Amino acid sequence: MLDFMARLHPLVVHLPIGLLLFAFLMSLLPSGQRERVAPALVLAVALTAVSALAACLSGYLLRTGGEYDEVLSLRHQWLGIATGAVSFAAWVWPSGRRPLVWLSTGLMVVAGHLGGTLTHGEGYLFPSSGDGAVVAQDTAGSAEPPLSSAASVGPSMVHPYRDAVTPILRDKCEGCHSAAKRKGGLRLDGEAWIRKGGRNGKVLISGDPSGSPLYAHLLRPLDDDLHMPPKGKRQLMRAEIAVIHRWVEAGAPFGPVPASDTVVVGREPLSEDADAGEAVAGEGMEVSVPPPPPVLPKPDTGVVEALRRRGAIVQEVMTGSHGLYVSLIHAAAVDDSLMHLVGRLSEQTLELRAGGMDLTDPRFLSLPAFPHLRRLDLSRTRVTDGGLLRMERFPELEVLNLYGTGVGDGIAETLRPCGRLRRLYLWRTAVTETGLRRLRMVHPAVQADGVGPAGGVVGESR
Repeated sequence: MLDFMARLHPLVVHLPIGLLLFAFLMSLLPSGQRERVAPALVLAVALTAVSALAACLSGYLLRTGGEYDEVLSLRHQWLGIATGAVSFAAWVWPSGRRPLVWLSTGLMVVAGHLGGTLTHGEGYLFPSSGDGAVVAQDTAGSAEPPLSSAASVGPSMVHPYRDAVTPILRDKCEGCHSAAKRKGGLRLDGEAWIRKGGRNGKVLISGDPSGSPLYAHLLRPLDDDLHMPPKGKRQLMRAEIAVIHRWVEAGAPFGPVPASDTVVVGREPLSEDADAGEAVAGEGMEVSVPPPPPVLPKPDTGVVEALRRRGAIVQEVMTGSHGLYVSLIHAAAVDDSLMHLVGRLSEQTLELRAGGMDLTDPRFLSLPAFPHLRRLDLSRTRVTDGGLLRMERFPELEVLNLYGTGVGDGIAETLRPCGRLRRLYLWRTAVTETGLRRLRMVHPAVQADGVGPAGGVVGESR
């Protein structure tokens, strides 16, 4: 029963918050209007005091469970108690009600911030970019150096745990498993804690992904109590699961490893829409493990900066590899000069995103060969079959997103040079059943998903 009351705290605590904010807004009214709403103000303050007491009791019971940082949760507790006490004083002391409501509101804001830190992790409200490799706008920076990490990583060394694994754990796991909150007694914010495991034992067995709950629980059905992250939380993407798999299988190195070593883990850039990067919610599937990014010539820093000034995102996929993730979706405009700059990074680009941009066939055809490009997003552009006539420029292409473009049944022939293609997105295109059957014949290994122009399902080929 007490445990049930404790779990009600996140629900109960929102009642005094709403009531106090209502009282605070009424206290800001001019004196004449404030007099007219005085009964409502008194009632709001009284209900705030009573509901704050209930929130404090349930919060105390929750804190005694031991899943939260002792110092942080204690500060949150006393600030919550202070908020309730000042609200009670505002209720029983009419002459000081207005300033006491203001004081109580201020205390509530600080207590709420600490509560958010406890439930969502440090830096939830004011995230820092950090110094780690970033592959997407919402990717966090590198964590504090783990116990076995070197002070610096040379040009021939890479740091898979710091640069690839840590951003995933921080983004998807540390809200429940960090210094602020240790659900199940488990922390995932450092090497020592990961090796230690939680109340149910170790979560990492080097070289054995299926025997490591850190990985195996990602693949459980979404409704399974052991599935991680829990249902309702942001799920890992397929590429993220592949990164965890490859890292554990390689022996889970926490320090730097040679760039030429086959155990190197590269975090693949994640798709910015659901079509090209679906989240995995425990399907019991086998995850394909993409190869590590090659070590490429260093890109021209002047070109990189010029693209960034135009609004493009240009980031290394993994520190030291020089392989690039290039996104144009926030660029001010796509014109010939922008495409020229993109073409100057053709030797280093592993993923190119132009979804939603005013990209035409001539501009796309103006791009030179991209010998290492693996993922290409042309969704919602003006590219048609005519723009795909020179696909031999992308010999390593594995994923192509043509959602919402003008391509049609000629797609099978235009993509014939792309022998490594494995995934193709054709939703809302002019591709028909006939075109899809032809695609199956020419590219039997390609998984193609699509919806025809009338909204009917075209199908899938594997």
